[in-house]
Amino acid sequence: VEGTLIFYFREIVKFMSLKIFIQTKEKTRFTRRLNRDIIYRARTKESILKQYHKTVKPMYDEYVKPLKSQADLVISGESDLIDNRNKIIKN
Repeated sequence: VEGTLIFYFREIVKFMSLKIFIQTKEKTRFTRRLNRDIIYRARTKESILKQYHKTVKPMYDEYVKPLKSQADLVISGESDLIDNRNKIIKN
């Protein structure tokens, strides 16, 4: 099971055998969103910036980031995939 708010639902969390939080720097998260929204959603940079600062970033800070403490393992969304895989396997 995956999702940005998956740890929020306690009735689901209690069934999870391994909870992983993928942590990524804000700049990287924003750049990925910017590229995705321009390429696949035909949005302008200005509209993406406005939405990011008005809703996306505040909601991440309020709802997603605090859920990191519930994870059994925190991995980097910027690290090598093999390194992350090995950390998961070791856990």
